[in-house]
Amino acid sequence: MNDQLQPIQRELSNKKPSFFSFENRIKRSTFWKITIPVFLISFGLSIVFEAEGNPRGLLLSIAGLILGVPLIWVLYATYIKRLHDLGKSGWYALVVLIPLINLLFILYLGFVPGNTGVNKYGEKPH
Repeated sequence: MNDQLQPIQRELSNKKPSFFSFENRIKRSTFWKITIPVFLISFGLSIVFEAEGNPRGLLLSIAGLILGVPLIWVLYATYIKRLHDLGKSGWYALVVLIPLINLLFILYLGFVPGNTGVNKYGEKPH
């Protein structure tokens, strides 16, 4: 019975991780390929949806919230998967809530090499 499940398990483990998933691991280059565009999009949205002095401020704020929540989710998922690559718990991603330390944390995630080989969060990302 276990032999029958191996192709399915192999296929599932070969799937690319979802942007919204908190599972698996990602390498440093993937971290930057996600983080930089999300930061740029967030910055652009903050300019577009600036509500101060705008008669449609409430609508723009709601639209910004609707677009902002998925971006924050993707960032946290990215941080967690990068932490998994380092062999650490995803709970450490809460460090980004601490001003100034969050910048150091993001640099740490982006530049420190991950674990070689398999760790408890999965195989080494390709």
